[in-house]
Amino acid sequence: MTALGLGVYFPILRNNSKGLPTGNSILQLNPDQIADLAIYRDWLLHSCEADIGYPAGDLSIEIMKSGDLEFRKLDVTIESSEDNITSCEIHRKIEFGIVFTSDMEKATIRCTVMNKYFPDTPAFFSNNETVALIPSDACKDNTVYKSIRVHPTNCHYYVECLHKEPYGHACHHNLCLGIYSVDTCNYCNLVTCPNTNISCSTATTNQKKTVNMTVHADQIVGLTSPRTSNLHTCTGYIGNRTGDIKVEIQLEGNDDYQTISPSYIIETDTTENCEIIRVLKFWIGFTVAMYNATIRCKATNGLKPDDLPMYSNHEMLSMVPSDFCNQNFNGTNRYNHPTNCNRFVTCEEKVTYVHACPSPLCFSLENDQCDWCFNVQTCT
Repeated sequence: MTALGLGVYFPILRNNSKGLPTGNSILQLNPDQIADLAIYRDWLLHSCEADIGYPAGDLSIEIMKSGDLEFRKLDVTIESSEDNITSCEIHRKIEFGIVFTSDMEKATIRCTVMNKYFPDTPAFFSNNETVALIPSDACKDNTVYKSIRVHPTNCHYYVECLHKEPYGHACHHNLCLGIYSVDTCNYCNLVTCPNTNISCSTATTNQKKTVNMTVHADQIVGLTSPRTSNLHTCTGYIGNRTGDIKVEIQLEGNDDYQTISPSYIIETDTTENCEIIRVLKFWIGFTVAMYNATIRCKATNGLKPDDLPMYSNHEMLSMVPSDFCNQNFNGTNRYNHPTNCNRFVTCEEKVTYVHACPSPLCFSLENDQCDWCFNVQTCT
């Protein structure tokens, strides 16, 4: 330590002084881990910081691929390197890019610190991080400018689709986005993560499989652009990828169902006992012809092609015209649904949205809230 007047001290590293690396190192992988991109995205970098001793030691990145027995040096491109010199020590932070390949799935990556000035001291290692790849074609069926999708293997991450391009992002700390989520991360104990366990059980495989459907209350006639935060959902076993889930509709007055092609879909597959469970999230551009129609989901099992299809519960549509809010002159208001007491309509300026009360409540216009149905006088 050197004094500089009035008892003020600051550290000076002498040319002949040495500082042993302390071993403190932290690796952070950016969740944007896209398989087989030709280049990495230099605005979505990974980082490692470590105390590398004095004189400066070497800070490198190592990888051990799934099935390998030892780490090897990984070739990365260092975009930035910053040294913070303290008393007898250099703290270095690097930001770097990785070109991920499909054989890196579930690989382990770490930072390594070695200092040639201390040859008898072993290398120091950071925390391990596991690679969680996103397929480069994860957004191939995206038909809107932007949508959110579940990550194939890591619930703490999610995939953002910008047109056909996938980007990996992380939920906030301790939150997850599951296979039934639409576009919002939630507490992890409240979501269902993709099942990566591919073990088989004959007893479970032979159990009767069901199909479930959830229809969002936001059923507006005449919309032309998908509302990707208000999607309907079908969930069921399809066996293998030759199986499928379709949406069917029975128009009022018709005896038969017909297949309908949703305007927007997101398919998420997860495996349980060697059978694929598919979650189909979809949006329909409702038309006037669909008033009082009934919809259902139909699942075919690719492992059992001779079995009859499975059908979900059916639900009658309760639609609202898109010009409903032309009556609204007071900004954001809430109104009775024209046909369904368990729902209500909100108007944001002239834009119409429909919401559902928690079951089994009804909307009370008098109290401007959902209430027990026997207390509601304005709905019959």
